[in-house]
Amino acid sequence: MKTFTLAQKERRERILQSARDQLSRLGYEGLNMRDLAVEANVSTSTLYNLYQSKDTLILAALQDLLAGLNEAVVGTGVRGVDRCIANAEAIADQIVDTPRYAEAMAKMLFAGEQSDPIVRALLGTALEQQREMLNEMLESGEMDAGVDTEFIARSMTSTGWSAILLWMKGYVALHDFKREYVRNAMTTLLPWLLDNAEQRVRKLVISLLSETPQRRLQRLPDFTGKALNSFTSVLLRHGLPGVLLGFAFLSLPATFVLLKPSLQPALADPSTYLLGGCLIFGAMFGYQFVRERSLDARQMGWALYLLGVAAWEEWVFRIALPSWLTDIGLDFRTAVVASNLVFGLMHYFTLRWKWQWCLLAFLGGVGLSRNYMMFGDFLLIVAIHWIATYINTPRYPGQSRA
Repeated sequence: MKTFTLAQKERRERILQSARDQLSRLGYEGLNMRDLAVEANVSTSTLYNLYQSKDTLILAALQDLLAGLNEAVVGTGVRGVDRCIANAEAIADQIVDTPRYAEAMAKMLFAGEQSDPIVRALLGTALEQQREMLNEMLESGEMDAGVDTEFIARSMTSTGWSAILLWMKGYVALHDFKREYVRNAMTTLLPWLLDNAEQRVRKLVISLLSETPQRRLQRLPDFTGKALNSFTSVLLRHGLPGVLLGFAFLSLPATFVLLKPSLQPALADPSTYLLGGCLIFGAMFGYQFVRERSLDARQMGWALYLLGVAAWEEWVFRIALPSWLTDIGLDFRTAVVASNLVFGLMHYFTLRWKWQWCLLAFLGGVGLSRNYMMFGDFLLIVAIHWIATYINTPRYPGQSRA
């Protein structure tokens, strides 16, 4: 077995970590040996002497990561069922900590042929570890000696990758992934366990099943209803009522007259504004392609929907409602604050946002109101709102699981 000096070990770790970082940022196609050498602070010739090709380097970086995870679990001294639980938790933690790298590796696996080394590294290694843990369970009496361990190992491996696939396609949120991954693994293992091991795993599964998935934006089910998991539910609860509210203010002569002055900068230079809108949409288009390596019509439709939402929300809460509140007797500053409070509260009830996000919506609304007071440019605040909303919710409902 080859031994390394401390300097060689540090150089090797820099190279492998740089490879994982580049894969996370750029994907397989974007990984460049010359740029990686610069990032790892080694010469290009040294890099090629150590790793003859990009594929060799990617494989080495992956094997190093997997070996480190396994060593960390084995190093705790747990065996059998406890090792299986710790192994599932370690893998899930790694995916949650480095999601883009995990996604890049999974895409390479799904695109690979049976003979590709990446298939052996990800599936073969997983099967070997499952067999090893199952044999430990047999030796300790946690599992009946007559079970088909090869079948269970395949079932455990396929269950794990099924959870990864569901996460990649947006059906499991990243912040729920560990719960999903560990629960699925233990549910698959449970029927084959005996006595105390069976009771321990059953208790773990029940506790994981009883947990309500946490969402980044939405609250747990309460008096406002359950989670919004589809575009239709978001449209009916937020988009459509907002459009109706916007038209209601347009029907009022006192607020309608405010529309034309707010559009004056765009009317004076329409080509610049059209170009700006195309650039913003193109950036969203590019982001989606880089992230997903594909173009999704629903994703682009979602971006256009967010533009519509930004337009009616800015019209109502930054222009029409403050003006109407001023007309009924509030001073202008109070009217602006009140309008943005309504803006934040609306997200609490229609989109079921957590209060922290509603507070941020209020503060962001105040900032947009200030921008409008300074420049009087309706389309400028719509553009800012559109960009911010897309950054916050770049995936359509049912995929983002926000």
